[in-house]
Amino acid sequence: MKKNGLGSILLYNVFSSIASNIGYAVLNVYLFKQGFSILQLLIMNLIWFVTPVVVIPFLRRHRTRRLMVLSRLLVIIPLIIVLGNVSSFGLYSIGFFTGLGLVFGALQFNMRFFNFSNKHNRARYSYLYFNLGPIVNLATPALAGVIAATLGMSYNLLISIALFLVAMMIISRMQEVVVKADVQQSFSKIRKLRTILFLEGVWGTTSFVLIPLFTLQFIKEELAYGAFFSYLMIFGFLGTYIVSHLSDKYKKRTIFMYPLSLCLAITTIALGFSRSLVTWAVITPIFGFLLRFMYPLTTTVYLDATKNV
Repeated sequence: MKKNGLGSILLYNVFSSIASNIGYAVLNVYLFKQGFSILQLLIMNLIWFVTPVVVIPFLRRHRTRRLMVLSRLLVIIPLIIVLGNVSSFGLYSIGFFTGLGLVFGALQFNMRFFNFSNKHNRARYSYLYFNLGPIVNLATPALAGVIAATLGMSYNLLISIALFLVAMMIISRMQEVVVKADVQQSFSKIRKLRTILFLEGVWGTTSFVLIPLFTLQFIKEELAYGAFFSYLMIFGFLGTYIVSHLSDKYKKRTIFMYPLSLCLAITTIALGFSRSLVTWAVITPIFGFLLRFMYPLTTTVYLDATKNV
């Protein structure tokens, strides 16, 4: 029997989130120890980050379940690459396949998930969207570090592959949905939000690319690296928990967005001046707290502006 309920979508996301953290949370430090430079890792991560931007305009008519299955296969490919001897070409392939998996998986999940929301609970759904993973995975980056340090990175990769396969089994129980996307119309709807989109791109790059890489200047072992990102997740979870309640109560999202944008700008600049692990460990959780505070607000603004996903 095919299902298309919120529970199935959330269960899929839980297994995918755990798999991603187990397999990818300490991947940067592992590859760094294998001899790749921070510059090479930066290029790999930028390929991962840019690939969705290039691919999204071509996703016009597609089947969501089929693409979600494909997305899990695509994020398994980099794990298989790392199981072997990673060349420079293999390194950049990791970024490419991970980026494809991200756009195929995340985009379809977004459409299915926010289909359950309405104008009265959008901020709460944004909160659930951004924090289900962190809630489930508060300890999994640290766990990934423990596994890599004690058993070896190959165990992280194999466990992650197994969990992604479970996520694929969950997808197979969902109903197929055919989506016809008018990309030009979608871009026209969010044209007034391009400043927010630009800032989100800057902060997203800082959060998902720059902070993980520059942490390698201070932490070079899997155990400590994983524990550090579990520490950061605690502050991110607190930020979104607070804003979801305030935003639904007061409704006016921009009341919070303007001061948050200023604080994020100041914190982003401060990150560039951090020269020790102590200052890094103080500034990065502040940035993560503010960013997680901001994300549900911007997502809710997008939903309010477009009236659909």
